[in-house]
Amino acid sequence: LSSGSPWKVEVMAGPLGGGGGEPTRLIPARVPAVFEISTSSGDTTFSKNEVGVTVTAPSRRPVTARVLDIAERPGVFRIEFTPEEVGTHLIDVSIADDKLAAAPLVAKVYDASLIKVTDVGNAVVGQDCQFRVDASAAGEGQLEISINEGEVPNHVQVVGGGRCLVFWRPETATPHRVDIKFNGEPVPSSPFIFHVAPAQRVTIDTSQVELIPVGELASCSVRVEGSAGGELTVTVRGPRGEVPVRLTGDAVTGLVASFTPKNVGPHTLTAQYNNQIVPDTPFVCKAYDSKLVSVSGGNAARVGVPVQLAVDAAQAGEGNLEITVAARGLNIPTQVHPQGNARFTVSFTPTEACDHVVNVSFNKMRVPGCPLVIQVSEGGGGGARVTVPGPVPLHQSASLTLQHPTASLDQIEVNVEGPNGASVPAAVAAQGAGLFRADFVPRAVGEHRLNVLVDSVPIPASPFHLKVYDVTAIRVKDVTHGTVGKPVTFLVETMAAGPGNLEVTVNGGRVPTAAAAQGAHTYAISFTPRDPRPHTVELRFNGDHVPGSPFVCHVSAPARVIGAGSGESPDKVSVGEAYSFSVDSPTSPHVEVLGPARRPVPVQVSAEETIGENEASKRYTISFVPVDVGDHSIEVRAGAMGGHVEGSPFLVKAYSAARVNVTDISPGVVGRPVSFTINASHAGAGNLEIIVAVNGRNVPNYVQSEGNARFKVNFKPVEAAPHTLSVRFNGQAVPGSPFSCAVSAPPAAADARAAGPGLVSTPRAEPAEIQLTGFHTGEPTVYVAGPGGTTVRSRLSPSGEGRYTATYTPEAVGRHTVQVTCAGRHVPGSPFTCNVYDVRRVRVTGLGPGELEGTLEGLSLDEVVEEERGVEVGKPVTFSVDAAGAGEGTLELVVSTPSTTVKAEVVAVARGLYDVTFVPVSREPHRVSVTFNEQAVPGSPFVCRVSEPHTYVQIGGIATVEIDENISDVEVISPTGTRVAEAHLEDTGLLTFPASRVGRYVVKSSRGPIADVEALDPSAVKVLSVGDAVAHRPAILTVSTAGAGNGRLSGRVTCGGAGVPHSVRRRGGARQELVWHPARAAPHRVTLHWSHAPLQLQPLLVDVLPAHHGQEVSASGLGLYQAQVNKVASFSIDTLGRPAREFDVVVSGPGSRALPVRCYQTKSGLLQAEYTITDVGQSTI
Repeated sequence: LSSGSPWKVEVMAGPLGGGGGEPTRLIPARVPAVFEISTSSGDTTFSKNEVGVTVTAPSRRPVTARVLDIAERPGVFRIEFTPEEVGTHLIDVSIADDKLAAAPLVAKVYDASLIKVTDVGNAVVGQDCQFRVDASAAGEGQLEISINEGEVPNHVQVVGGGRCLVFWRPETATPHRVDIKFNGEPVPSSPFIFHVAPAQRVTIDTSQVELIPVGELASCSVRVEGSAGGELTVTVRGPRGEVPVRLTGDAVTGLVASFTPKNVGPHTLTAQYNNQIVPDTPFVCKAYDSKLVSVSGGNAARVGVPVQLAVDAAQAGEGNLEITVAARGLNIPTQVHPQGNARFTVSFTPTEACDHVVNVSFNKMRVPGCPLVIQVSEGGGGGARVTVPGPVPLHQSASLTLQHPTASLDQIEVNVEGPNGASVPAAVAAQGAGLFRADFVPRAVGEHRLNVLVDSVPIPASPFHLKVYDVTAIRVKDVTHGTVGKPVTFLVETMAAGPGNLEVTVNGGRVPTAAAAQGAHTYAISFTPRDPRPHTVELRFNGDHVPGSPFVCHVSAPARVIGAGSGESPDKVSVGEAYSFSVDSPTSPHVEVLGPARRPVPVQVSAEETIGENEASKRYTISFVPVDVGDHSIEVRAGAMGGHVEGSPFLVKAYSAARVNVTDISPGVVGRPVSFTINASHAGAGNLEIIVAVNGRNVPNYVQSEGNARFKVNFKPVEAAPHTLSVRFNGQAVPGSPFSCAVSAPPAAADARAAGPGLVSTPRAEPAEIQLTGFHTGEPTVYVAGPGGTTVRSRLSPSGEGRYTATYTPEAVGRHTVQVTCAGRHVPGSPFTCNVYDVRRVRVTGLGPGELEGTLEGLSLDEVVEEERGVEVGKPVTFSVDAAGAGEGTLELVVSTPSTTVKAEVVAVARGLYDVTFVPVSREPHRVSVTFNEQAVPGSPFVCRVSEPHTYVQIGGIATVEIDENISDVEVISPTGTRVAEAHLEDTGLLTFPASRVGRYVVKSSRGPIADVEALDPSAVKVLSVGDAVAHRPAILTVSTAGAGNGRLSGRVTCGGAGVPHSVRRRGGARQELVWHPARAAPHRVTLHWSHAPLQLQPLLVDVLPAHHGQEVSASGLGLYQAQVNKVASFSIDTLGRPAREFDVVVSGPGSRALPVRCYQTKSGLLQAEYTITDVGQSTI
């Protein structure tokens, strides 16, 4: 029954049985409900037969109810029924056919066991957690949810239909207990335990997976800051579904997530830690495949004729395409024309007849077909070749080289035009036979035209083009201070710098950079530092450092909070006391504290010290004093942008122990519950510590939550002395603590008595009961101690009117001391001594194998059994009973047959050990009953099958039977049922007759049977098979006894003069097996008998192989175990093909004298060892 069952609902009667009080009650299902009906005062004319009751369940089915008289209360009737269904039950009551005025009464039945709680799992500090409660099938009632006894607040969201979601947020990394009650009853499995892990900072470095090649392993590192465990999951979803991800490493050394993209396109990487999304994810990784870029064109080329190439990167994904054309190791100018959809046309004009090498790379990876070699032949210009330099800096000398086999210096003319058409002076000089150079200094930024003429005629491909740039015109802005983990961005303006390539590296290329166009000639360069140290930024334009390069960007660690919201210090503070924490930040942080009403609280900020090795940060101390009870939100901002530091805002709970009220403390009596009330509803969140003590010893107390941080504390005093009540809230004493509670002794219980088997004698491991009566003034106390002084737990159950039942379960055999007291006083007879015994520890052995029905322990089946021993009439049978370990008690033994009792003699061999002997008196089954303390021992009663003494004779022989001389009318019946005429009875009472047929011969007279003679034919016993025998394994010899008669097979197995364990077992039909257990790898002798008649002239000789024959080097043979003086003994060694010279055989005879050994190889490949012993004794091989 549930606690408090059965419940009573009183219905007070008005005139003519009218009902009063509340008509509706909540009643649990499957528990008897009791209503009491009281008729009008002084009216005793009604009987229970005149009271009618009808109980209707929600399904409209009637519920069985009964009406009972209450003898001590005339005119009051008790109505009992047990509801099974959940829902509203209607109770109609009538007295003498008149219904109650308040009828029908309503009983709302509920079932707390039908409430289901799901989604109970793990939680993380500071993160919202939820679970579900389904009470849809439990009926009406009040649902109470308490987390850590009300310390942790929760919010209930009603979903509908009796279902709700419960939200809460743990603030400490300790297991949280959730108690759920329905109408005061715990729901199934309550309390529930949530394991809370500390909040951990998880970061993932995605810098290496922004651009990833298809088919190659991509990896990113994951860092988990914190010591507690958690569950990390990383998933990657590509264009065609999930991509397998492998996690390696650990939380201490670092985790690495690896995956291999299979398709071109975006791959979304998502990381979760304890089911929470990791910051900066989901992250999109761009997978590309440079093998899908194609280059075509440029088959035939001539000097001076533009060459066009087609580059198609439409299927390769996102990335950077780089194209270079080189002749004789020098890059030549190219022009790229976008065609749309990642397709481009590349053109260049060769100026000399040589191989031109085209290289196309996609995201720094060479595409298929590259390098592409284009052969350029001479054009129509008579073999003129011009070499034009690459981009040249402004105001620096540039030169053009001309090769012409027939021209002279006077015939060559070079005209240079600037971007604005202005002429630039150029000086032409001869450098050798057919080789000329024109030098000039460009004065403007931009593309220059170089016109080359021979005899006033432009050579093929003229004019040539030259790009001029000015690196000093590049401007760099906003190279500011940076913070670890946050992008650092600066602007580069190239408007007046001319054409060229801009290159940016940070820390020698170890830190990735990204560039974004902000206009026609302005670029935003960004990088994300990972370490708090200076970062070197190198900026080159066409290979030249821009002014100021390399730049230094100072990077500091991000601002972080120490001592708040991290679990390193308490997250609670008492009202009026300062709460402090620290912030490490390169700049002064902005801190705002908001109280429970969102009103600001004054904050003090002070700088303490400078920290950090590479980039200095300051440690700031922040403190504030809360004035109100409740949650305080702490917002910490830092940096130029004023953003929240990690984890901000933090939560601190302010409490006040001074607002805890302890009331209702009243004097108590020993043995009776005492209660007092604690109201902490205005004190805030915290831990309530309650200690009840008397004379320096703690007294157990029980706290019951009444909702809204109100509690009722109960304890049961055991001593008549003042009890101290200590109440602390978050470690602080509440006002008035410690309190004092006066406890007095109850009046003496003169009628208190104790009785029952638990005080006298009881079996071990079974509940022992003690009946307690007369305890009207106080509750009894029962203390049970075992043989060694160990305490045995007891349970007390009240029965009403001063009666109790105490139960304990002893686990040890021996004397137990039982103390029964009331208000510290022993009841008459206390302390009691109870004898605990264990009938299961009584052992019965020696009644013989094979002839017993029942359970016997102590029989060894491994012992050598030469022959089964039967139980025969007139032969004494002795067995043993061992009760030494069963404890104290009375042992009773009875031996009987269906017609009489058989006398048994008992001899005490030792304490608790007895030998019992009886003589079977007839062929009837004999029952042996053994009891201990009137309980049957295991297997009792035992049944012994008894047979007459057997007489055996071999066929063809003469059977002899001794007959009582007073009997003369004797005859012998053959196995076929005919009378044996050759039977002869002598005057001495000796009967003889020939046995010519296998079977049983019966000797009888007019008084009945006298004896049985079994005629056997040992020659009919045949050995069917002798199985392979291997040392340390059972060997089996199978025998057929068909036609041999009703005999008994026995055997003897020896090796080297020592007996070998064996047994005989019957198989189907007339087959029997001799099972023997060889331990030596040597020949064994097996002798068989059929009812004492030998079956062979010579014993069978069976060779036993070594245990691992053919697998390991082994030795076998009788010479390993037995030798005869002055006779050659031998054994063989299986060498497994190894040469004999590897083996040493040493035989030491008695006295440790070495004996000569002769070894030789046999035809079968074995190594045979022979030796001769000269003295009797033990030898060692």
